[in-house]
Amino acid sequence: MTDASTTLQVGRHDSTILVRIGGRVTAEFCPALKAFCSETGQVSCEELHVDLQECRYFDSTFLGTLLCLRGKFGEDNVVIVSPSEECMEGLKRMGAHVLFAIRDGSLPEEIEWTSLAENVTERDTFDFQHNVLEAHIELARVPGPMQKVYEPIARQAQKEFEQKFSWDTETVKIPRPK
Repeated sequence: MTDASTTLQVGRHDSTILVRIGGRVTAEFCPALKAFCSETGQVSCEELHVDLQECRYFDSTFLGTLLCLRGKFGEDNVVIVSPSEECMEGLKRMGAHVLFAIRDGSLPEEIEWTSLAENVTERDTFDFQHNVLEAHIELARVPGPMQKVYEPIARQAQKEFEQKFSWDTETVKIPRPK
């Protein structure tokens, strides 16, 4: 369930994609964020900086989406900037604080920001379900306690996805439904 007070803004500075989040970021926002990073990342972007200073909560799908984006930009090139106390506690509780570079500071001021907060994805859609599945598979790949927690969740998400969208497990690419 989305929170109307959530802000999700994106921009670009040199070869870096910038993301600024306020409020509660949940799975419904993740497909739009991922799509923006994929489209903008095609144009020689090398890093992703995610400002969580005003973020009060993120869910596991958001964290898994950041892990997916780490695969695109490189392990050291997805940077969390100034996480709020609540976000830092969440990262530490999940053991995810060691998975990302975390920096204090602020994003550049002279950025032309675009809001993605209106681009929420309905839970019943292919894009939403596919992103939830990918995010939880990434979480399940992290060795240790995170793997133990998210492996059964990823298996269940895969099962539900297969049933709903006729996933072909013999292929690497997930076919889009007709």
